[in-house]
Amino acid sequence: MNILIAGTGNVAHFMSRKIASQESLHVWNWGRNKKEARTISSLYDTKGLYEPEKRNIYFDLIILAVADMAIEEVGLLLDGKGELIVHTAGAIPVTALKLKQSSKGVFYPLQTISSAAKVSCENFFCLLEAEKEEHRTLLSGLARSMGLKPSKVESIERAQVHLAAVLVNNFVNHIYHQAFTYLNDAKLNPEMLQPLIEETSLKLRIMKPYEAQTGPARRDDQQSIAQHLALLQHHESLKEIYNLFNRLISNTYKHVQDQTTQD
Repeated sequence: MNILIAGTGNVAHFMSRKIASQESLHVWNWGRNKKEARTISSLYDTKGLYEPEKRNIYFDLIILAVADMAIEEVGLLLDGKGELIVHTAGAIPVTALKLKQSSKGVFYPLQTISSAAKVSCENFFCLLEAEKEEHRTLLSGLARSMGLKPSKVESIERAQVHLAAVLVNNFVNHIYHQAFTYLNDAKLNPEMLQPLIEETSLKLRIMKPYEAQTGPARRDDQQSIAQHLALLQHHESLKEIYNLFNRLISNTYKHVQDQTTQD
């Protein structure tokens, strides 16, 4: 099967590395940044395609691993060059592909992917969408061959999953940044938090987040909260986050706190 991976960013690197490692698949790389496209081809020993509009090549699958705002433009550029063209975005509907000749779909890896860090847990979900059943089967088979878990969902469902993913990944990572900065400013080593971060994540394998919640706001420990707020008097951004989450957690467990008081 001939596969073209369009793009030169983190997802393009991930797709190229995973797909090109399979002998039965013939992988090509293309990108508007020709220098970066050549780098990817060299790294993963794929074929380079530098002027697709001038080449008489037809692909079974074209994967658009490009920025969200470039999906429509690049899709139109490559329309007719492949039987199936898919994008890899979480929040963009399949209808963003304005194709007239190729069939359209989505191949969205539900994972944080960065060129600076290799994905350590590769047995994650890949959300799929396609117009034809045969193409859904093709995408499911490709996902499994990459060690991923295929899940067939519609665009609105994928957008909902993407929103939840932003909460648990991007938002939580920003809180890590705030906490690390706070300790660095205090001349303390933020690496002390690493075992706690890992244990918190691992605990969710056996407990629901609601059950796993601990801390001052969960138990209505106003003395600890007051002490923390005093420490944050010169850290307005972190203080704002602290107050918001204290209020949300306290409201979530207020009935439990009330019952404890009654008991």
